[in-house]
Amino acid sequence: MTNHAAETLPARGKTDSSFVLKLIRRCIRDDREDEARRILLGAGAVTFATGAEALAWAELAEMLGERELGRASYALALGDAAAAPAALCALAGMELDAGAPDTARRLLEQARRQGMAPPQADRLEREIALAVSQASEFTPDLRAEQVRGKAVEKFLRLFRGRQGVYARQWYDRAKDISGYAPIYEPFTAAVAERHLAGALTVGLYPLTVQGTVFFAALDIDIAKACLPRLKTDARYREHTAGLFKGLISQLNQWRLRKGLSVLFENSGYKGIHAWFFFEHSVAAADAIALLEDAAHAMGALPPDLHCEIFPRQHSLNNKTLGNLIKLPLGVHRRSGKKSRLLDEKGLPVSDWHSLLLALRSNDGPGLAALLDELRARRLAGRVKRLPSPQMQPAAPPVAHTAGPAAAITKACAMLGYLAEKADRERRLTFTERRVLLGVLGHVPGGAGRLHHIIGQCSDYSRQITEHYIAKLKGTPLGCAKIRRMLFYLDGSIPCCCALPPSPWEYDTPVAFLPAAHDTTIGAAVSEAPAGHLTTAIRALEQQLAELKATVAAASVSAAPSNTAPCALESAPTLQG
Repeated sequence: MTNHAAETLPARGKTDSSFVLKLIRRCIRDDREDEARRILLGAGAVTFATGAEALAWAELAEMLGERELGRASYALALGDAAAAPAALCALAGMELDAGAPDTARRLLEQARRQGMAPPQADRLEREIALAVSQASEFTPDLRAEQVRGKAVEKFLRLFRGRQGVYARQWYDRAKDISGYAPIYEPFTAAVAERHLAGALTVGLYPLTVQGTVFFAALDIDIAKACLPRLKTDARYREHTAGLFKGLISQLNQWRLRKGLSVLFENSGYKGIHAWFFFEHSVAAADAIALLEDAAHAMGALPPDLHCEIFPRQHSLNNKTLGNLIKLPLGVHRRSGKKSRLLDEKGLPVSDWHSLLLALRSNDGPGLAALLDELRARRLAGRVKRLPSPQMQPAAPPVAHTAGPAAAITKACAMLGYLAEKADRERRLTFTERRVLLGVLGHVPGGAGRLHHIIGQCSDYSRQITEHYIAKLKGTPLGCAKIRRMLFYLDGSIPCCCALPPSPWEYDTPVAFLPAAHDTTIGAAVSEAPAGHLTTAIRALEQQLAELKATVAAASVSAAPSNTAPCALESAPTLQG
């Protein structure tokens, strides 16, 4: 089957869908959703060889928040009998998310007639029934209408994250997996009401572009490996529930000592959240330090539990949104369970409106003093961890922020971006590390500069970095290859350097090596370019001539006139 998507996709030329699908999946796998979306939208007219390809394209479009493109691609897949049931199922799910359960049910019945597998059909049927029941549960009597409106207003005030974007949770019924798609629209009262009604499930990006947050959360979950046991073993469920109640009790004691307010929640899937709200925005680094202190108060967690802190980053660059977290009181699309607010004993609260309205955001001198104390503690910890001179590894001293390697990093926009990213995000991909190694590994002092940059990453290993440095061979990476390796930075990082003259046959950041170090490049490069051996030899000849002149001058002043010629004077000249 061949379908042409020219009527629904931008007409910019034919595209091989299988290649683009692989590229988009790779970007998503590497946490580069913005780049994946750019590739998806820029693919032009796409030819699908099979309905399965159209389905895959639609799933990726929906995952990346391009719902209309996903809907059009699902419609294309309906022309393939093998793919039609899954496409109808996906379209039914989209209608359900849009708050149209009746349309979703009609599409489900059509999918059943075309051979949809009973387990998938039953799951979707349960979702539709759940959405209908929760919508009726959310609709209060007229006396409570005013209370509900105030609660929604408070909900919006508490959950203030990145402006102009929120995320919707999706669920792939065929593969039984879920995820989130960013929606580039404001998080409004209408969206919040649909989230609270169970019609859709919303996540927010806590970190603002200024590197501040209005809320933060501890996310304590059961390890994935333990989930099957949780579903089948009643005693283990009771044991886990007891663990969560104990952790809530410890966190509650800690927050009372600190004079803070915390909101507890059963996430509806595999754990609990502890939410901290701030009346005025605070630096993300301060919020993370506060939650680290809270996590420390819980002590060591059992091996089947783990804890994460949101936000995870201290700041953002223009290409990322940061990590998101699902908001409370919504339905987890995969489990079908609605999250519940919990009291200080870890028991579900039925009147969430009143609990939310009574909750106060953290503010005032007490919070400021606590954040100052944590800031001072962090600074003291850094000073304490600085190694003394006796603790330094036995290696020649290398300048980390000065010298030829640092000069190259400063001169090359691409390398400068990678150094800045490591400092800002504490993370570099394997490809980004290869780029740094392929340039800095070939210059004097480059190994120390590499350790300085990569050492800022949270997963840094000195031994692994040394291993790759020791394996380095060949010649420095050229600018063209660096641009290919970092293709996702195209257009965002200026790469139009006026390279100085250099002996290299191709453009490479090593051309920025200061002139005083040009002749020492051979000490760092395992293999010089074959076309420039003559240049290297001439440089060595010049050094040899200067050395001979120095020795000769010393011999004339220190020895009798009949002294035999110096051995260096009789040394053969290096031939080119």
